[in-house]
Amino acid sequence: MLNPGGRICVITFHSLEDRICKNIFKEKSEMDSIFKGLPDKDIPLEYRPELKLIAKIKPSKKELEDNNRSRSSILRVAEKM
Repeated sequence: MLNPGGRICVITFHSLEDRICKNIFKEKSEMDSIFKGLPDKDIPLEYRPELKLIAKIKPSKKELEDNNRSRSSILRVAEKM
């Protein structure tokens, strides 16, 4: 669904939502430990990380002053490799 180089952005407003998003992004961005230290060309495609974590953004102080309800929101961004 997401082309290589494409980015996915997820906004969460609750800690449980954020935990689900964080765990999925983490699972898809880590390599199996048995392949750590090997050159990328030697790792089979199905074991390479699918996502590269780009950012975790929380509201700024200015945003919190303007919109107090945004205090629990988190924007997570990942890029498909």
